[in-house]
Amino acid sequence: QEWLHFCHKKHSCAMRYSRPAKLKIIDCKTMEIVTAPPNCNYFALSYVWGKPSAATEGLTPSLLEPHSTPEVLRNAAPVVRDAIQIVKNLGKRYLWVDKYCIPQEDAEMKTKQIKQMDLIYEGAYCTIVVAAGENDAYGIPGLSRPRLVQPSCSIGNTEYVSTLPDPQMEIRRSVWMTRAWTYQEAFCSARRLIFTDHQVYFECKTM
Repeated sequence: QEWLHFCHKKHSCAMRYSRPAKLKIIDCKTMEIVTAPPNCNYFALSYVWGKPSAATEGLTPSLLEPHSTPEVLRNAAPVVRDAIQIVKNLGKRYLWVDKYCIPQEDAEMKTKQIKQMDLIYEGAYCTIVVAAGENDAYGIPGLSRPRLVQPSCSIGNTEYVSTLPDPQMEIRRSVWMTRAWTYQEAFCSARRLIFTDHQVYFECKTM
């Protein structure tokens, strides 16, 4: 929250509001997919889909009745459930996730929104980047799975703690970094809250 507040108050990482028409987002409070309110602050998720797991394959809102949407989101892949929890923990309400917020059965609307992905990410208050794991079942370190332990040892009365890996190097080695889609998502985002297996790393267009 301090990182985001500092950027919002001190920087010129302005968000754009020229979003695609009828943009859908997840209301993390009601667990429903709703039309984005005008000029609302929403988070976007950037992650690696990978191969669908048996538990989540086919569970997209377009295949179910609207009143079933909350249950679908509660049974979504771990990375989506974790991202929803992050948004709630930060005191915010809305999240955009491609798999659930792009109409999968409306070919015309789907094509239009895919062509305007830059506007979706530019318009986000912050993008949650999951630079860990190879698929959406991996979850987000620090949420549904533990981070890797920071090495430490005690010698006599002195505690020695190893520095963590350079986050930029860790991000470059991730599967997330190898995808063209995620490259565009990160490039267009004004703010990036990046989760690795060791730590959380923040970047914006100024810092």
